Amino acid sequence: MLTTMKLSKVPLNIFVAGLVVLAFYHLPAAEVSGEARTNFEWFNSLGFPEVKGSSFVRIATGSWGRMGNQPPQNQYLNAFLLASNATNFTSISLDLSRRTLSHSTNGTPEYQRVGFDRLNLQSEANKLLDAYANGEIGTVTTPDLNERISKRVSMFVFAWGCWLNGLNTEAEKLYQLSKTLRYGIAKIDEEHFQLVLEQEIAYAMMWRAVIDFGDTSISRPQLLREFQGIVTNYPHSDQLGRAKETIAVLERMIAEDETHAKNTPTNLDALPVERRVHELIFRLRDQHGEQGGQPGWCDIFDDWHGMTNSAAHQLVRIGYPAVPQLIAALEDKTFTRSVGYWRDFTFSHTVLTVGDCSAAILQRIAGVAFYQSDCTSCYMSNEHKEAETRKAAEAWWANFQKKGEKLTLIEGTEAGDYNSVAQAQMLVNRYPEVALPALTKGTQATTNAWIRTPPIELFGKINTPEASAFLEEELHVGIDSSRAAAASILMRTDKAKTVKTMIKEWEDSPDVVIRASDDPPEIARFLAGVDMPEAIGALGKNLQERPVTIRGAIVGTVGRGGSHYGEIISITNRSAASCDAVEKLLVTSLQDIDEHIAESIWRDGKHLDNPRVCDIAGYYLNQLWPKRYEFGQFAPLEIRERQRIICQNIWRLNHGQPALPLPTSK
Repeated sequence: MLTTMKLSKVPLNIFVAGLVVLAFYHLPAAEVSGEARTNFEWFNSLGFPEVKGSSFVRIATGSWGRMGNQPPQNQYLNAFLLASNATNFTSISLDLSRRTLSHSTNGTPEYQRVGFDRLNLQSEANKLLDAYANGEIGTVTTPDLNERISKRVSMFVFAWGCWLNGLNTEAEKLYQLSKTLRYGIAKIDEEHFQLVLEQEIAYAMMWRAVIDFGDTSISRPQLLREFQGIVTNYPHSDQLGRAKETIAVLERMIAEDETHAKNTPTNLDALPVERRVHELIFRLRDQHGEQGGQPGWCDIFDDWHGMTNSAAHQLVRIGYPAVPQLIAALEDKTFTRSVGYWRDFTFSHTVLTVGDCSAAILQRIAGVAFYQSDCTSCYMSNEHKEAETRKAAEAWWANFQKKGEKLTLIEGTEAGDYNSVAQAQMLVNRYPEVALPALTKGTQATTNAWIRTPPIELFGKINTPEASAFLEEELHVGIDSSRAAAASILMRTDKAKTVKTMIKEWEDSPDVVIRASDDPPEIARFLAGVDMPEAIGALGKNLQERPVTIRGAIVGTVGRGGSHYGEIISITNRSAASCDAVEKLLVTSLQDIDEHIAESIWRDGKHLDNPRVCDIAGYYLNQLWPKRYEFGQFAPLEIRERQRIICQNIWRLNHGQPALPLPTSK
């Protein structure tokens, strides 16, 4: 918030702006200027809650986080208190967000506390003005993550709140200050400041209104009023066109809801299939899905509540009889209650349509993606690809009706394209007796890791000598990830033979350029995860002769036990012999002082540029044996150098070898 933002010195290139701040800061103002009053009164007309007589408070939200090994910290914000009782309280913050929170109970740790502390509005305003006047906060800013309202709007809102509560002097100064705030070198039109505010507030209101589609507790009439408010209050905004289009769709939907309510079937299961499909497609307007990661896409089959009987789920269970009506619904622009986005901290949000849902349902039924997005904020509806998606679906359906499910799945599996993975899964599950030839052909048809690797697991389900023979061949001719996947299956029946083969493949494989030190070849990851000392030994053999990117990758994956995503497998899950092999490889790598140029390591809120291989090895030694090895990966170089030798000496003395001399302190 504005009263708690990080302080920083004003750069020289905004010295002039600082002089402006100092000038108006020392001007007495018994009354606000006519311009400020005009804009405050305009803001009063926008329908935000009245804050005259409201306390200014610091809210502990109970939303907490932690940075590295530091204690957890609550998230605080400043706001005007609208209402409060023994149970909960309602506020509006300077970013115009309205919240109702419940008080936490006594004894709740501070970082989890939900409550508020009253502030002195005049004192808080003057503290902020002092910080700007003294150059402790710059007028040139950058947007914070998830910043929906600009800092100049928040400053204006603060000024408005002061004005409503009789603090005219502070209100005028804050108002004039708000006009000087800008992002980077971008300038604002101070002569038409109200238009600037209108654009930025409308942007935030549109962002919030779109997100509200995903909140099923907000009715469609309430959503309609939100968008009507944007049209009424912000007629010069860039959001006007989208708001009007949304209003038109919502008005149609509300009228359809009213008509449908009079004829809603009481027993859906008793309806004929065709009528049931029609009803379920209508109910897709209430389909709620969530997005599990970013970037990513909204999954209409996942609402975080474990729902498995939504309209979309029921249509998938009906299957092929639902296809004709789903194809017809692909061009239906009716809104649902599912919202997708590129990143949640920027306005990239899209309300999925019934057409988008129909495409997702068809994909599950057919195992074919008739629409493939070009980006992680792209959907069929916002790319306006409904017509071509429908054309592709109709072509598939015509072919399906002609050839039947079995032949369609065989052809799809053999194609070796992005749809082949789902087609192969369906073929193995439904027609295992004919799956192997098609699966083999489709797997061999591509060198794309995303296509070739997933079907490998299906060979394990077939479990025939022919399937095993294919997997053994894949160890030699496959791509990196598919070879590791095949080895994982063959390990179930002959661990020793499989590991021996993979060791040979690793030793004979050419060095490949790795993107990052924590991103090793899949064969190396496989060997690092095998609880056999000879597998670890193979990774350490002649390691110094490999490129530094390979060396860093091997040290990292051995330290993690072959796991993905930085998770470190405990040594308690490995045999003593394997632990010894891991320790030896890491200690040996402490001798490797080569840097991985242009690489950075981030952990626990800290980072190290151009890490040496020995830095990576020291980190994992400390993580696996913290009582034995002390190593600060982000410590100054002189300290790391001393720790690097001490760690080697600990191992050497335990193995009857002489200690190395310690570096002399400078």
